[in-house]
Amino acid sequence: MKFEMSKNGSNHSAPDRQPMPASAEIIDVTKPFDFRGLFHLLLEKWLLILLVSLTAAGGVFYYASRTPLKYQAKAVLQVEQEERKLIGTDSVSRHDLRSPEAINTIVQNVKNSSVLRRVIETNELASNPGFILQKDGPVSEAKLVRALAGMISVKLRPETRLIDITVQHRDSEMTIMLANSVSQEFIRQNLYDQFSTSKAANGLLHEEAMKLKAKLEESEQEIQTYREATQTISIEDREHITLGKIRDLTSRYTDAQSARLGIQAEVDQLNSISTNPAAILALPSVQADMAVSELRKRLVEQETRVALLAVEYQPTFPKLRQARQQLVELEKVVYSFAEKVRSSVQASYDAALAREKNLEQALRQTQAEAMELDKKSVGYNVLLRELQSDRALYDSVLKRLKETDLSKGLGQASLTMVEPASQPATPIARSRLILAGGSFMLSFIGMVALLYLLRSVRGSIQTVDEAEDILRLPVWAAIPATAKGKNKKFPHITAESPASLCSEGFRTLRTTSSIVDIKNEKRTMLFTSAAPAEGKTFCSLNYAICQAQEGKRTLLIDLDLRKPSVGANFDLPPETPGVTDYFVSDTRLNRLVQPTNYPNLFVLCSGPRIPNPAEALANGSVQDMLAEAGSHFDRIIVDTAPINAVSDTFLILPFVDQVCLVVKSGGTPQRAIKRAVDLMVRANVEPSGIVLNYLPERSGNYYYYAPKDAYGNGTYGEAPESRVLLKS
Repeated sequence: MKFEMSKNGSNHSAPDRQPMPASAEIIDVTKPFDFRGLFHLLLEKWLLILLVSLTAAGGVFYYASRTPLKYQAKAVLQVEQEERKLIGTDSVSRHDLRSPEAINTIVQNVKNSSVLRRVIETNELASNPGFILQKDGPVSEAKLVRALAGMISVKLRPETRLIDITVQHRDSEMTIMLANSVSQEFIRQNLYDQFSTSKAANGLLHEEAMKLKAKLEESEQEIQTYREATQTISIEDREHITLGKIRDLTSRYTDAQSARLGIQAEVDQLNSISTNPAAILALPSVQADMAVSELRKRLVEQETRVALLAVEYQPTFPKLRQARQQLVELEKVVYSFAEKVRSSVQASYDAALAREKNLEQALRQTQAEAMELDKKSVGYNVLLRELQSDRALYDSVLKRLKETDLSKGLGQASLTMVEPASQPATPIARSRLILAGGSFMLSFIGMVALLYLLRSVRGSIQTVDEAEDILRLPVWAAIPATAKGKNKKFPHITAESPASLCSEGFRTLRTTSSIVDIKNEKRTMLFTSAAPAEGKTFCSLNYAICQAQEGKRTLLIDLDLRKPSVGANFDLPPETPGVTDYFVSDTRLNRLVQPTNYPNLFVLCSGPRIPNPAEALANGSVQDMLAEAGSHFDRIIVDTAPINAVSDTFLILPFVDQVCLVVKSGGTPQRAIKRAVDLMVRANVEPSGIVLNYLPERSGNYYYYAPKDAYGNGTYGEAPESRVLLKS
C-alpha cells in the first residue's frame, strides 16, 4: 500500500449532525392484536404446529379405535316435598327438601360408597365377569366400588326436583340393570336412613325430656329459696310501684324547680332595682295588679301637674309648693308599696325553694329504695330467666316427642322412581374422525396460542414493521440468516455468495445508507448494537466488502478494543499492530493499515490489548485518526462495542457521520434496544438507521417478497446459502 499520511496532518471536524433533544423519547405503539405477526408465526413454525397437531389427532384416533363401544341407560328419581324431618343429634331441627342445598345433597349421595356396595351385593357383581375384566383373579371390593362409581353420572335437572341417574357400560343388558338397581338401592338406603334417624331421635328426645324436667324442678326450687331469703315475695310488683313513685316525684321535682327558678328571676330583678320604686312598679308581675295600675296613673298625673305649674309660676308660688308636696307624699306611698311587693316576692321564693328541697329529698330516698330493690332483683332475675329457659325447652321437647311417630316416618318416602331405565340401552355415538379432527383443531389452536404467547412474553422485535413502529427509526436493511463461517469466522457472504438473499440485503444497506443525505456525502459509518451477539461485526465486515465492490477505497476499523474480531476474520495474527499502537505510540497510520484479498478494502486492527480502553479512546486520538483516514479513503467503516455493555462507543459517536444499530430479529429484548437508543439520544446522537439481522426467510418481511431463486442463475449464477444464526 503506497500512500503517505501524517498523524497530525489533517483536521477532520465533527460531522454535521442535527442534534437531538436530550428529552427525546421512544414511542412504543401498542396494538390490540398483531394479526400480521400471527401470520408470520404460522409461516415460520408451520411444520412444528402441524407435527404436534397430527400427533395429537393420531393418538386420539388410535385410542378411540381401541376403545369398545359403550351403552348408556337412564333412570329418573323425584324428590318429594317433606314438611319436616327429625334429625337425632343433640337437638331437633327442620329439614326442608324444597331448598336447593338439600336437593344437591341428595344428588351427591347417589354415588355414596354404601349405596354402591348394596348394588354390588344385590346383583353379585363381584362374581360377574361381564361387569369388569378380571385379569388377575378376584377383584377387591374397593376396586369394584371405584369401577361402578366411574360408570355412574348423576345430574339434577334445572328448575326441577328430578334427578337423572345415567349408567354407561359395554353390555346393554347390564347397563339397564345397573341404572335401575342404583336407583332402587338409593331409595332403600334413604328409607333406612329415615328410619334410623327417627328411631334415634325418639330415644334422644325421651332422654332429653327427663333431663329437662329435673332441671326445671331444680330451677323452681332455687327461685323460691331466694324469695324466702330476701323476704321479697313479689319483687316484680314492688319494682313497678317504685318506678311509678320515681316518675311522679321526678315530674313534681322538675315542676317545683322550674317555679323556683321563675321566682328567683323576679327576686334578682327586684334586688337590682331596689332604689327605684317606679321600676319595681313597672315589673310585668306587678303591673297585673289593678291597684298598681291606678297608683302609677296617679303618679304620672301628679308629675305632669308639677311640671306644668313649674312653667307658669315661680318656685315659691304656694300652689306649686303644694303640688310638689303632694308628689312627695305620693312617691312615699309608691315606695311603701314597692317594699311590700319585694317582701311578697321574697316570701314566695322561700316557699318555692323549701318545696323543691322537700321533693328532692323524697326523690333521693325513693331512688335509694329502688337501688336496693335492684340489688335484690339481680339474683332473682338470673334465676327467673333460667327458669323460663328451662320451661321453654321442656315444653318444646314434649311437643316434639308427641309428634315423633316411627310408623309415620317410615311411610313418608322422600324419593320415588318416576322413570325406570327401559330397553333398549342407547349406544353412545362416537365418530373417530370427529374426535381426531377435534383434537387436531384444539392442538393446532393451542400450539399457535402457546407460541404466540411465548413470542409476546419474550418481547423481542420480529419484523421490520415492529422495528419501525416501536423505535421510530428507519430500517435500512433486513439481513436474513445465512451460513456460518468456519473456525469462529464470519462468512464474507457478499464476496462468496453474491447471489444470496443475504448479499442482496447488504447491497440494500449500501444503497439506503447512501441516499439518506445525497447533498452531503456520509463517509464514516459506525456499527454498534444494544448487546453482544447481535451480528454487528458480521454486518460491518460485509458492508465494507460491499462498499469496496462498488470501487470505493474502504477502510474497516476495529474499535471494539475489549473483544476485537476484525483481524481474525481476515486471517491476521493477534499481534498485528493497530489502533492501540496509534493511541499509545507515534506509529503512523499508513504503517498500521493492512490490505486484504479484496480490491479497495483495507483493515485497521485493534492492536495489542491495553488495560484501559475507555481512557485511550477519551484522549482525543479517535478524532485525529478518523480525520487522517478520511483524507485517504472514500468510506470508513467502524466496528465498536455494544452500547449497553460498555461506555467506549459513546466516546466515538461524535466523530462519525452515520450510526447503524444492529438488532437481532427475535433475539434482542425490546427494553434493551430502547435503552440503547435512549442512551444515544441523551448523548445528543441519534441512530441513523437500523439493520434487522438474522431475519427468518419465512417471516413474511416485505424485503423478501421474491422467490429464493429470483436472483439466481440469470444474474449471478449461484444458489442461496442455508440459514444459520450469526453471532458476533
